[in-house]
Amino acid sequence: MDLDLTALSFDEVVEVTSLQSLMDDFYVLTRVGTTIRDNRGEVVVSTGYQEICKRFHRDFSPSAEHCLESDRVLSHGVQPGSFKEYRCKNNLYGMATPLYIEDQKLGALFLGPFLLKEDPVDRNQILLEAKQYGFDAIAYSKALDNVPCWSRKKVAAVKGVYTKLAEMVSQQGYDRIRFNRINTDGQAVPDSRDSDMDRLPCRVTDGNTKGAGQRAELGSDTDNQQVPAPVVPTDLSNPEHGRNLFEIAFDASPDAININRWDGTYIYVNKGMVELSGYEKDELIGNKSTLYSHRCTFRPTG
Repeated sequence: MDLDLTALSFDEVVEVTSLQSLMDDFYVLTRVGTTIRDNRGEVVVSTGYQEICKRFHRDFSPSAEHCLESDRVLSHGVQPGSFKEYRCKNNLYGMATPLYIEDQKLGALFLGPFLLKEDPVDRNQILLEAKQYGFDAIAYSKALDNVPCWSRKKVAAVKGVYTKLAEMVSQQGYDRIRFNRINTDGQAVPDSRDSDMDRLPCRVTDGNTKGAGQRAELGSDTDNQQVPAPVVPTDLSNPEHGRNLFEIAFDASPDAININRWDGTYIYVNKGMVELSGYEKDELIGNKSTLYSHRCTFRPTG
């Protein structure tokens, strides 16, 4: 898919309200402060912002320059799927990983600030510098006490979790752009990242293989006759619209998707699953997935 993100704002690519809610939930679990900035350096999502940064460092000119320098250092020269770590001139650590959609940068995910157990800071020196800046010594000392202190092992674990989160954000952006294009043009946009359908099972009927090597096209029926593209609800604050959007996305997906109970009983399948298996929805729903083979065909074995 040809992409040009230069004309799009971050919130046109990623559903920011949902992302903010997700990051808030992550903070409750991990206590890791996170910030996402777009390519212009604007904060689009933030949670767990430390008082030492908000009230002191970034609110005072000399120390704020150190913060901006840190942002610049962490924003450049980082490969997708990796983190860059930096100890700023305010003596705090931070790290960042870029957000990419295909080969275009969407922004960056920043983590921190934090202190490092293996690289302890000189607290007296920090408090002396704070005094030179004119900060309230008692308030600044309390803010410093609230900065998390991590071991290298903890840093590695945090990087692993948030690398996956960054990948998820990028995937959401890719899918949203692709879905919007489908809705606008009424044509499916090929997913250049995954065209291998041969690994999926299929059912052979009348000498024809259904599902193998084929991907259902949104906006057309099985005979390639054009049908209207779905109308996508945009007010995600409306629970009904959110549910409708899920149903549209679920059925419109070119991939075979099914929802099962814990025992493997199908409770819902999409059109892709119907096309792949060769069975209608009512033939699948209520039956257990174990009744169908996983190799050559989807033909019932019991």
